[in-house]
Amino acid sequence: ALEHCGAKLLVIDEELLPFCDETKKQTNITMLLSDSLMHLASQDESSIAISISQNDPACILYTSGTTAKPKGVMHSHSSLYHTALNQSHSLHMSQNDKVLISLSICHIAGFAGQLLSTLFAGGEVMLLRQFNVDVIFNAFDQHMITHLMLLPAQLQQLVSSPNAQMIDFSSLKICVVGGDKVHLNLHKQFYQLTGKYVCECCGMTESFSYAINIPPQQEHLGSIGKPAHATELKIMDDNQQHVRNADAGEIIVKSLANMLGYWNNPEATQEVLRNGWVYTGDLGYQDADGYFWFAGRKKDIIISGGSNISPLEVENVIYMHPDVKEVGVFGHPDPVLGQRVHAAVVLNTGKSMNASDLRNFIASHLADYKIPEQITFSKSLPHNAIGKLDRKKLAISLIPNS
Repeated sequence: ALEHCGAKLLVIDEELLPFCDETKKQTNITMLLSDSLMHLASQDESSIAISISQNDPACILYTSGTTAKPKGVMHSHSSLYHTALNQSHSLHMSQNDKVLISLSICHIAGFAGQLLSTLFAGGEVMLLRQFNVDVIFNAFDQHMITHLMLLPAQLQQLVSSPNAQMIDFSSLKICVVGGDKVHLNLHKQFYQLTGKYVCECCGMTESFSYAINIPPQQEHLGSIGKPAHATELKIMDDNQQHVRNADAGEIIVKSLANMLGYWNNPEATQEVLRNGWVYTGDLGYQDADGYFWFAGRKKDIIISGGSNISPLEVENVIYMHPDVKEVGVFGHPDPVLGQRVHAAVVLNTGKSMNASDLRNFIASHLADYKIPEQITFSKSLPHNAIGKLDRKKLAISLIPNS
């Protein structure tokens, strides 16, 4: 990222300095301790004159790299302002709110979705050095947290903790979860723990959040909700036609919170940003009530014997089995079919199962061609730096010579 964006200065905490020694050797970057920056900021600034337009680049945030090499997403001062505005409005935030920031603030969700939006509303933020459920529980006890934003894997850790039953969650207004699908069992576990439903959202570094399910109703659990404040969504088919009537297609977004483009990558910018719309690569559909439903990523779709299979659809069924803790589905190369469905499954502690029994369970919910031909039982599944299931790494680990 430092080389790609051409950074000349890296500001770090002193305790992280040893981790940056190799970085300093490989780049020409200058390092500055954060304490020194605070000292510089306190000096006379009368000689500094910088002209900044609202449409000038304000920051470069890197994508999580779940489907391709991370790209540098440029956001302007205006797009960050509107991200904070849209998010705080959608989440009904005020100066009385206390937000625990448990997501990394070098990514869009933690930075703009939590930090900027809370400060925009005049609320109070508490930063965690890293995700830890016991620290979160302590924050509820001491500070009466009103808003949480988590990844599904973090939510699973929270509800599974033996200490969770002793925590008073009455101050919590909203728990937003995004980044991956929240399976229904996890929704139910959180409701049993807190008396509140999880609010699923959908967003990306290029436009965050573009949809959010507030307030969540039982009949719409699993939906990513409706467009965020001041945001317009459409579903487009492969022929670039706007589709309705619950037909699936690619979700596109028009919002003042949309990115400027990708840093030093005009080709990718032209592919994703067209006529003011961000083409998300997310698949979904809209129901008769106006709610949007996430159906997976276009790049993750498994094409087997000419049929398109959504890994997310298969995963949702497998998650219905009470013994399953986590599952990842991907396309396994096949010389005849092109790809076949491969599922990697993590079972709950103390549970056992064979592949045949799981296939029989899946067969009662899905068509035959969607049933995984190969099932691997694993102790854990790989996740990227921000906690998303890493399908690429999963496939590489289970497919020889891939």
